[in-house]
Amino acid sequence: MHGNPLLLSKMQYKPSFAWILTVLIFSFVNDKIIAAELRKNDDQTLVLNLFEGQPTRRNGVCGTYDASIYTCCNGALTLGRGKLCCGTTAYSSSVGTCCNGVFTLGHNQSCCGTTAYNSSMYSCCNGVLILQKGLSCCGTTIYNSSMYTCCNSVLSSGSALECCGTEAYNSLYSTCCNGKVSSGSKQQCCGTETYDPSSYTCCHGKLNRGAKQQCCGMEIYDPSYYTCCDGTLNNGQKLQCCGKEGYDPYYTTCCNGTLNNGQKLHCCGKEGYDPYYTTCCDGTLNNGQKLHCCGKEGYDPYYTTCCDGTLNNGQKLHCCGKEGYDPYYTTCCDGTLNNGQKLHCCGKEGYDPYYTTCCDGTLNNGQKLQCCGKEGYDTYYRSCCNGKVSSKNGAECGK
Repeated sequence: MHGNPLLLSKMQYKPSFAWILTVLIFSFVNDKIIAAELRKNDDQTLVLNLFEGQPTRRNGVCGTYDASIYTCCNGALTLGRGKLCCGTTAYSSSVGTCCNGVFTLGHNQSCCGTTAYNSSMYSCCNGVLILQKGLSCCGTTIYNSSMYTCCNSVLSSGSALECCGTEAYNSLYSTCCNGKVSSGSKQQCCGTETYDPSSYTCCHGKLNRGAKQQCCGMEIYDPSYYTCCDGTLNNGQKLQCCGKEGYDPYYTTCCNGTLNNGQKLHCCGKEGYDPYYTTCCDGTLNNGQKLHCCGKEGYDPYYTTCCDGTLNNGQKLHCCGKEGYDPYYTTCCDGTLNNGQKLHCCGKEGYDPYYTTCCDGTLNNGQKLQCCGKEGYDTYYRSCCNGKVSSKNGAECGK
């Protein structure tokens, strides 16, 4: 390393202004790269290059470096801070141009693929340079926009034209309708045809003779004489619609798409009815006004009681499942009727506690008995031992 002032260690290298100026002058005069190379270990090489854009490290890892002196570009270390990167090349925009990862000397150039070029001399079309400025590209063809118009990669003679699909046209004389050019400016379109709205009406892409008409499906009509209901014409103006049918609500009522004679009727499913005479219960008509409903049946609660969808004769009855009953005479136990009022319940059975005792769902004769499992017993004479009634007042318990 002795005798070569440019070969320095990576960490010791601190160039002075005078030294850099001297080397730059020498490089410019001889048009050669002045470099200093330092080998650190056996597998790393650091090249300090003073020419613009030449990387100083080639091993793919910049490692530790002084960012105030160097720029790292994708693993390549270059002398000079704050430069731009073009692949592994660091550069200044005042010196060169980067085109898709390829660096070229010369600033403020345009890119044509990876090639930098002067737009005041060349034109670019799909990556191909043409030696003529100010041209445009139409697909793969170069053209002069002052003489031609490009429409979807198809060239047409004439400049500043408008496009109708691949066809160029002058909007002062023609109209474009869904990709088809027709003569006449500022026309209205009906599908691919133009038309005069003062003479025709367009309905869903079909032309019909007659101005200021309305559409009913594909047909036109005069609303002064007809009403359109769901694509069907009906004679009469300002009718209301019931499905495809038009009707006058002064004479008819529509119920779920079905017409019923009579105005302001109530609807019961598809049927119309007068609530003064009829009651609707779950879609079924019942004769009589203001009836109560029991499922589909109407009833008068003054005479009848509804229990779980079943009618029972008698007013204000209590319900036991589907059966109605008078609690003055009957008791309901778990859905089963038992004769007698205010009985106690033992499962489904009713009983009078004055005469009977219920033990675990089983009736036992006698009042106020104690229970031993399902058995009732008199504590004065018997005892309960291990779930069984003992006959000797407990003398045998525990033996």
